[in-house]
Parts: sequence; C-alpha cells; structure tokens
Amino acid sequence: TMLGILPTRGCNFACQYCGFLTPEESNRTMSRETAENAVRWYMGEVEKHRLGHTRIHFFGGEPFYAPHIVEVVVEQARRHAQNIGCSVEFEVTTNGAFNEARCAWVGENIDAVVLSFDGPADVQNLHRPFQNGDASFDTVYRNAKNLSDSSAQLCLRACVTAATAPRIPEIAAWFCAEFNPAIVSFEPLQLSSWAQTDQ
Repeated sequence: TMLGILPTRGCNFACQYCGFLTPEESNRTMSRETAENAVRWYMGEVEKHRLGHTRIHFFGGEPFYAPHIVEVVVEQARRHAQNIGCSVEFEVTTNGAFNEARCAWVGENIDAVVLSFDGPADVQNLHRPFQNGDASFDTVYRNAKNLSDSSAQLCLRACVTAATAPRIPEIAAWFCAEFNPAIVSFEPLQLSSWAQTDQ
C-alpha cells in the first residue's frame, strides 16, 4: 500500500558518513515520463485492489534536489486518487536544505516529513555540511521551525556516531524544546567503506 519514489540520486549535502551516494556516482535524476508512468501504474493497482487509502514516500538522494519530479508525482497522484475515489498521503525523507518558499510548499502539500537533522549546530555541522563545505545548521533549523508550525507531521531523525552517542539525551531534549515533533528517532551509523573514517 505504499509507492516509494527516488526522484534523484543527487544531493546538496556532503554528509561524511553517507554510504548511499558515493563520490564516484553521478547525480542521476528520474525523468518526468518515468515518474508519471510509476504513478499511473501504482494508482491502477490501488484501483484494482480497491484500496481506500494509500501512501507515496519520496526519498533519495535528496528528493528536493529534483523538486519538479516531486511536484509531478504529487499532482498526478492527487488527480488519479480523485478519479478512483481514494485518498493519498505523501511522505518525504529530506535533509531540509531548501529555501523558505519550498519549505512552505512542503508544509502545505506533504503530510509527513522525516527530517534528517543531527542536533544543535556543533552536532549538525560535524558530519552534515553542504557540498561546498558550508555549515548547514542555520538553514535546516529555520525549516524545522517552519515545518513545526505547518500541518505536516514532523519526524526528526538523527544519525548517531561515536562522537554524538553520549549526547543523545541532550539532543532529544533540545529537539523537543525547540520544535514540535511527532516523532524523534535516533539511528546508529551504518558502517560502509566510506563511513569507516567517520565513526
């Protein structure tokens, strides 16, 4: 009852522990045609099995590195859902590094946002810089605040490394004091050949 869409393998971050998109890989992006075909096929399955409710989840890469694909899927899925008489819920896993206009769009159009956010500035900036090396905290913090005030359900997901594990209670308290999350999730670093140096 869920369709997963990877709009792109690309990302605007250079997370030091990321093992999904290695430096050697190209920033491949889904075509509009593929996105539309995926939605058409999936909603056909939803109709065939007479599902009254369904979900579409965007992940990547960073989904909003290819925002036009996310928009196409949302638009097409809503149209198909209306035609067959079912409801559709949209979820996204994102690094939250987008401008305020995009953040407003997310708050209005996405039902659940899983925001990868490691914690206060020193923690977030330790492993999650932009591709150009700049700190990402200010942008992600601003968008987490805005999403907290939106109708979207906010899940804050932090990756825990050896450097940050002792601070989990502090980070959890900070998340709850600063934002309005429905869920706070801590996930351990998954070792890969790339992440070995950033445990």
